[in-house]
Amino acid sequence: HTRIRALGLSNFNAEALGALLASRPRVRPSVVQNGMIVGNHAAALTPFGQDEPTVRRAAAEGLFFTAYSPLGAWTRSDVRPPAVLAAAEAHGVSPQLVALRWLVQRGLGVVTASASAGHVVDDLRVFDFRLSAREMEALGAA
Repeated sequence: HTRIRALGLSNFNAEALGALLASRPRVRPSVVQNGMIVGNHAAALTPFGQDEPTVRRAAAEGLFFTAYSPLGAWTRSDVRPPAVLAAAEAHGVSPQLVALRWLVQRGLGVVTASASAGHVVDDLRVFDFRLSAREMEALGAA
């Protein structure tokens, strides 16, 4: 008897996801959770970036994609893409909220973490504004 009722994956790229699904597992995963941030600075600062092939593969397979560490290396102000800063100024919100909104507005799940209750409450402001199509495109290209 299979006791697993739900299965989630973490850190599976599109290729690994495809290989797993090709093996026709008895319990099909429903969620893929990977690091993903606005701006593809994977080579220089973090193992995360915009893993669009995995997002597309997950969607094609009917799996929900969740982004963890969505702010990546943003403790350094020099890694914030100009498109994020421009959208933040236009909406009167922090660059962090723009990054979170970009993910949420795409229909992706987001997992954040903070030792500050104030930051967690501030993250909920992600639902207080909407990015334009032009901003979404610029952020996707950042």
